[in-house]
Amino acid sequence: FLSALGELGRDPAGVVIGPAAAVAGMAEPVVRALRELAPAAKLLVVHGRDEAEGAREAVEAGFDAALESPLTREALRRAVGD
Repeated sequence: FLSALGELGRDPAGVVIGPAAAVAGMAEPVVRALRELAPAAKLLVVHGRDEAEGAREAVEAGFDAALESPLTREALRRAVGD
């Protein structure tokens, strides 16, 4: 997500996807920063079965969805809205 912040400053994206572990314990400030740079972007976290609690916390902090790994094309499509 930190590299996404740098990229979003130059070129806003429609979707930002990253691992739930990357925002563990700091989901709220990450969401605020991402929303400031790309307010309309879908924010998605990907998590393993053992990371479901962290993913839930990320969604509660403002991420749009949590997707369990391994991702399927259909799950990603639904989350993005296509």
